[in-house]
Amino acid sequence: MEGDNDWQDTMTQHRHVHNRIANRDRTSKKGGGFDAKRMFGSYKIECRSFQKMIKGNTQEPTLELFGFTEDGQGITGHISFPDALEASVILAGSRRALNKIMSNLQSSNQVESHDNDSGDEHEDQHQQRSKFEKNSFRSPKFWLRWQGNPLSGDVETESGYIVFAGNDCRKFSGTFSSKKLGWDNVSLTGWKTKSMSDGTM
Repeated sequence: MEGDNDWQDTMTQHRHVHNRIANRDRTSKKGGGFDAKRMFGSYKIECRSFQKMIKGNTQEPTLELFGFTEDGQGITGHISFPDALEASVILAGSRRALNKIMSNLQSSNQVESHDNDSGDEHEDQHQQRSKFEKNSFRSPKFWLRWQGNPLSGDVETESGYIVFAGNDCRKFSGTFSSKKLGWDNVSLTGWKTKSMSDGTM
């Protein structure tokens, strides 16, 4: 996946905008279905492959999930393996949805500012997120694409997935790959340490 366009800066630029919209869009959801906003927060990661590679490093890997993609069909975030990798991540409820998001990112220039505060656009995003949440109800499994600079080298784009243990999104398991780190679907386990609703993200 070396040829993918550089989209991690785009995700970073939109982070604060999405945080503001997500905080404003905290409406109660009827029923017991999966609510994608429950994913938002900070997670501590356990990864044996990382522990073996970076011996003596006391810093723990983390995952932060903090907003929706522009089309409302994915989740944006950041993953950190201290001294090994800092990367932007995008999660989606299916491979098809993830591929569509990546195609949109790579084919459009999103560096220009967007008026995310407009009522029409906000309503459209709300509808798209409702669709995302509904489609994700039965299987809290999410396909992941990341982009970053392993070991401060060239940009790499790779994949993985995470599966939440329940609709409360308190714990997940999954896999993560990086050719430059020599990781091929290495196992990850994560626990939520802070929710976005705590006001600390």
